[in-house]
Amino acid sequence: MIALIAAKENSERVPNKNTKPFADTTLLELKIRQLQTSCAFDQVVVSSDSKVLLDRAEKLGALPWERAASLCQSDTPMGEVYHALADRFFGEFGDMPLAWVQCNNPLVEGPYYTKAVRAWNAKTDAYDCLVSVHRVHEYLIKDGQPFNFTRFPWGRSQDQLPMYSLNFAICILRARDMYNWSSLIGKRPLLFEIPRADATDIDWPEDWAYCEAEYKLRNPASCSYFAS
Repeated sequence: MIALIAAKENSERVPNKNTKPFADTTLLELKIRQLQTSCAFDQVVVSSDSKVLLDRAEKLGALPWERAASLCQSDTPMGEVYHALADRFFGEFGDMPLAWVQCNNPLVEGPYYTKAVRAWNAKTDAYDCLVSVHRVHEYLIKDGQPFNFTRFPWGRSQDQLPMYSLNFAICILRARDMYNWSSLIGKRPLLFEIPRADATDIDWPEDWAYCEAEYKLRNPASCSYFAS
């Protein structure tokens, strides 16, 4: 199985997200190492419009794929990105499973990827893809009305029927399906649950602050203060 990291140069909400220092590393370098230590993938591929990111990926043993700048704009529909990147796999690898992995989940470490690939390999034909999720126990309102709870009797949030949020830490599907769907998610997804704290996706500066602080706590040697 191939793990594909799509890491563009620019990031609007957290500028230079993939290249700025994160503890003792960067998000891209950390993710490549996490995937490699999982021993779950035959190859790690990095698709980017940034020469800096591609050079760093190659030095770490990942396969760099230059991506057209037109596929890295903030207004580029993600469906176009999925279709174009899968197109590179489609002719050569055909039915091969492909793992889409984000840099933005730095607390999702190697063992999670190992478990996800095992879950994919053990799945039945009842599922056409695997998507990582975290459980949501909150009171949700849609169109001004309770969506997952009743006004009476009032229930505890932990007793609500579980709902799940996609965190995109890992999605596994066949390259052919990613090409045909222009999407990562089919009609029959296998939900791979990751605890919410570990699945945090860095979208905003406060997400960065939390993930970096938590990463340093879990890896004391990554911070001179903790290491001293």
